[in-house]
Amino acid sequence: MKNLVLLVVASLTFCSAAAQRADMTMTVEGELRSFIVVRPLGSAPAGGYPVVFMLHGTSGDGEKFWSISGWKEVGARENFITVFPSSLEWQVKNDVGAGCHATTKWVNGDLSGAACEGQTFKNDILFIRRIVDTLKQLYSINARMVFATGFSNGGVMTSKMSTEMSDVFAAYAASTYVPNVCRLDRNRTCGLHVRNVLLYPTELRGELS
Repeated sequence: MKNLVLLVVASLTFCSAAAQRADMTMTVEGELRSFIVVRPLGSAPAGGYPVVFMLHGTSGDGEKFWSISGWKEVGARENFITVFPSSLEWQVKNDVGAGCHATTKWVNGDLSGAACEGQTFKNDILFIRRIVDTLKQLYSINARMVFATGFSNGGVMTSKMSTEMSDVFAAYAASTYVPNVCRLDRNRTCGLHVRNVLLYPTELRGELS
């Protein structure tokens, strides 16, 4: 890739009868970023493996959602790759009282309304694009079947991705977030709090074939 300094360190730390985990890091905009990839051990389907990204919520990380989301298990069973990236940590306003505290968040409208001043945000869209580029280099994937789902702040990130990465992802789904227009202004009363329907692993069977 032109003008791209990319460091990928893969450590195989999880291996079952059906899937293999790789922990990877890369430097993006001067920050060391991390993500987990779980590849089924079966042969790639015709056209390559489908891919599902699972984006964690506030205070979470890729490791947590690798553990609790259920996506690695269904990916192993249904023969698609699952990806669990981690956001960076930012200083955000305390919910009660003055001051700030550190927590992980994806850079989107949700963070914009909560962040303390004096921070230079990094480009999470660029990070996710480079993950996709890495997957294409390392695995046989089906570039037409790359999907994303997210929880809470990760759900807001999938909304952002739907407008800025429509050339990469075929579909998006998310859960438990209020639309960005409401989150940008905490004093605003929103007449409609919409929750997208999360594409849970149990509902995915047969949808990626």
